[in-house]
Amino acid sequence: MTKDSTRVERHNAIQHRPILELAEHPDFRDNTARMKNKAEVHRRLNEKFAARPRMEWTKQLVKLGLPTGPIYNIAEVFADPQVQHLGLAETVDHPVLGDLRQLANPVRLESFEGRSVRSAPPVLGQHSEAALHDYGLSADRIAKLRDAGTIKQEEG
Repeated sequence: MTKDSTRVERHNAIQHRPILELAEHPDFRDNTARMKNKAEVHRRLNEKFAARPRMEWTKQLVKLGLPTGPIYNIAEVFADPQVQHLGLAETVDHPVLGDLRQLANPVRLESFEGRSVRSAPPVLGQHSEAALHDYGLSADRIAKLRDAGTIKQEEG
């Protein structure tokens, strides 16, 4: 170990002291203790994490070798540069909502011409009658269910 790496490790330990001290506390030393004191673990971690920006914590915890990443809201997911670069969001035409951005499947098949999303999500009840028919219900029985309001399809 070099003199510089010792200094870096000491700096990292000091920077992460607020979190590391939780790991050394007897109430949180092992998984059994942490599960027993779960509410207190969450309270203390939330208090510590609120002190600095999310991405600052993410970068520092990654440096410590901890598997971590930011938790995004929906808008942040679509704005993430990696999501955009990999084409992990696609826009589809929804019959009720219009243009709808949604996450794409990372697996691309040639037959889909570079896209993974073939259609918009269905409106409420869109496939109910076909599913009931496939299940073996007669057209007459399905019509009775529809007339009784048991099944219905959202306009779209």
